[in-house]
Amino acid sequence: MNRIASPRVPLFIATFCAVAAAGCSKPPPREGFVWIRPPGDTRAIVFGTGSAWTCGKDGYHEIDLRTRKLVADWELPYARDLEMDDRGSLWIAHIKGLMKRSPDGKTEDLTDKLPNERANCVYQDSKKRIWVGTWGGVAVLEHGKWRHYTKRDGLIDDMVNVVFEDSKGRMWFGSYVAPKGGVSLLTQKGRWLAIDPSNGLPHPNVTAFAETAEGVWVATGLHRTGGAALLKPEDGRIKVVRRISRKTGLPGAKVRALRSDTPDGSIWLGFEYDGLAILSKEGSIRTFSKRDGLCDPEVKCIVRAPDGAIWLGTRDGITIMDGLEQ
Repeated sequence: MNRIASPRVPLFIATFCAVAAAGCSKPPPREGFVWIRPPGDTRAIVFGTGSAWTCGKDGYHEIDLRTRKLVADWELPYARDLEMDDRGSLWIAHIKGLMKRSPDGKTEDLTDKLPNERANCVYQDSKKRIWVGTWGGVAVLEHGKWRHYTKRDGLIDDMVNVVFEDSKGRMWFGSYVAPKGGVSLLTQKGRWLAIDPSNGLPHPNVTAFAETAEGVWVATGLHRTGGAALLKPEDGRIKVVRRISRKTGLPGAKVRALRSDTPDGSIWLGFEYDGLAILSKEGSIRTFSKRDGLCDPEVKCIVRAPDGAIWLGTRDGITIMDGLEQ
């Protein structure tokens, strides 16, 4: 495993030092589960050619997809999100800015393009635009030019924690600044809509979006409060179609992650303290905890790998669920 250290973030000057490759710290308790440690804290996972890339509070990391072992990691202050663009470049949002890593390993500091140096998320949409949510609004790169959106333009709050594009090309933005905040929506016609707890959102802290045929799901919460809701823009407003929470059978309150690209139409939900839940199209709920095979009960992201396995990024490692949907 190679470790690269960046002593001061804007420079991204790196030096290598060799350390031993590492894999699972101990075998998971059930067949069909694989644990990867290190890395530890894992907030986001994307897949490139032959590799998985992850990020968390210690930086960002490369994992060999064949061996499922960590092969390299790079120090970066609290890396919060990453995205692989259509050209194979890796974009990394971190607490001190934005970095772009090209396929040949060269890095570029793009922090000065942002409205605020604290970058929370990065996202490429269907038009190949790059969106970056920060504590001072959202920045978008289109045709080589950067533009900023803030509350003055229509955001419910300048703190943008998550960005998502739905199948109609509408852009969704979630904040994380309770008691204010909520969801903002930018339509293709340039109109802004918003929703917060006063008109049905479970909690003003928004952590994830996912889309189904019925609408867009939003995950919310803080500590022991929150839940998820199915949203649908209609008649000039965002309508709450459905709400789910601990009262309706979920194992926990705060929902941290969502996944909807499932063959059976189910929704996967990761929780702050309470593991994983799979909500079927019919309404039944299946749960997974550490006892069932998770390496940690705090699930921060849920993604499907090229081989069909489901990867869960947690507070303490990665859990891979093999064969569940095959």
